[in-house]
Amino acid sequence: MDQKCKEVREWLSQVLGEQPMPPFEDNVHTVELLHSLMQQNREHDRCNALLLEDYKQKSLEYQLEAERLQQLLMDAVGVSPSALSSSSTSSLQAIVQSAMVLELNSTSESSLMQAISELKAEAEEVRVEKEAEERLVKRLASKAAAAFTQQEQLKLDLARVEQDAEVENAKKQRYLQLTDFLQRKSVDYRVQLKSAQVKLAASGVDPSLYHQSLVTKGEELTKLKKKVSTLKAELNVYKDLPPNVSLARIKIEEAKRELAALDKELEEDFQNF
Repeated sequence: MDQKCKEVREWLSQVLGEQPMPPFEDNVHTVELLHSLMQQNREHDRCNALLLEDYKQKSLEYQLEAERLQQLLMDAVGVSPSALSSSSTSSLQAIVQSAMVLELNSTSESSLMQAISELKAEAEEVRVEKEAEERLVKRLASKAAAAFTQQEQLKLDLARVEQDAEVENAKKQRYLQLTDFLQRKSVDYRVQLKSAQVKLAASGVDPSLYHQSLVTKGEELTKLKKKVSTLKAELNVYKDLPPNVSLARIKIEEAKRELAALDKELEEDFQNF
């Protein structure tokens, strides 16, 4: 720490010169901070010295190059740059600046024309690329607009679907409630039917009077009526036969007897009902 403190005091003396050194706390943190600042300042000074030396070297090179170019100009056209008019100097400067922009090593007319031609070709390539990018941007913008329109339509469709789903859910709930109600009623009716059947059996009611028995007998009665109707139709046919045909008379008698038997059976069924 003593060595660092000594280096810091020497550095401050060099920097401040004849100015009095400001007081500072002689502790580890302060000395470390000032020592780090000293090192950064010395590194900065070293870099500045290197840059200054580089600038001096480049200035000397530029001066030598200017003298060389002046000599070349003098040898080529026999005119010293100091003897040129202001307009000629401006033109010469424009040529030099153009050559620098075009990164040319020579300012000859052929070099300038070739560089300008290459620059025009590059400009044309840039123009073509720009137009292609503009077309691409237009296509992308069109696709984006179509996608946005489709998105909005999908939002509307989704809203309609959700609304329809709510309606269908409400119907489903009503159907479920109705189904539950009907199921409970069915159970109630089965219980009531069972209770009624027990009561009827206890009261001695003939089971043939139950609904199912009556339905069965009704179906049998319908069949008998249909059969009687058929026999009556056959009997009517026999009545049209000639009266002198004995065989026809026999058949008519048989039909009458069968009809009488059916009428009797039908009367018995009615009595049973």
